[in-house]
Amino acid sequence: MPSREEILAAYEAGPDALVAWVEQVTDAHQRQVAELVRQLEQLLAAQATLEQQVMGLTARVAELEARSNKDSHNTHQPPSSDGPAKRPRPRSLRQRSGKKSGGQAGHPGVTRCLVDDPDVIIAHEPTVCVACGASLAEAAEVGRERRQVIEIPKPRPELTEPQAVQKSCRVCQTVTTGEFPPDVTQPVQYGPRAKAAAVYWQTYQLLPYERTAEALEDLFGVSPSEGTLTSAQNTAYTRLEPVEQAIQEALR
Repeated sequence: MPSREEILAAYEAGPDALVAWVEQVTDAHQRQVAELVRQLEQLLAAQATLEQQVMGLTARVAELEARSNKDSHNTHQPPSSDGPAKRPRPRSLRQRSGKKSGGQAGHPGVTRCLVDDPDVIIAHEPTVCVACGASLAEAAEVGRERRQVIEIPKPRPELTEPQAVQKSCRVCQTVTTGEFPPDVTQPVQYGPRAKAAAVYWQTYQLLPYERTAEALEDLFGVSPSEGTLTSAQNTAYTRLEPVEQAIQEALR
């Protein structure tokens, strides 16, 4: 708003100066009003954008919450897809004895005994006499000291090739092909033991897909894809579903 002094000065300057001053003040006022309207429109547009974003995020949160509430109990997903957060932590039913861990005082120790028929015998022969240094290459053997090492055999993939034999009939010359086992459906596939190991590590040891594939490759030299691991999980889930239902009914 103009001050009293500004209004009196415009009045004393004459009618023309007063009119020009009023027009100038009016134009400035209109420009201020137009700027305020422009800022208000920008605020309303920003508010509408924020409301749309909030609605989208709200829908996304609802979708994620609904997805997190789905597990193997209310869908057809295998139990391995539940994730470690939904699996109950195993609790031991054993009560604390109050004793220290490890062997207890007075408890007899257990020592493994030598077996009579080891799988592999490796003879370590001395080459020179410890007393005089003479060669023992032609010396007679007078005894042996035995020790045994228990070791896991080196893992090696066993490749089996089922072949459907084709035979021609001697009577009508028709060629008949033998049938593959029901579980052999692909030109190259993994066997039941490899799939069982993958299901065990994923379901019981809670390994993710990538680490399960790494473990199979490091230990056994096989590298199944994520699709193969998923198929093994679904097969195990489908075949064990009747057993699981029977156990649930028995517990009820």
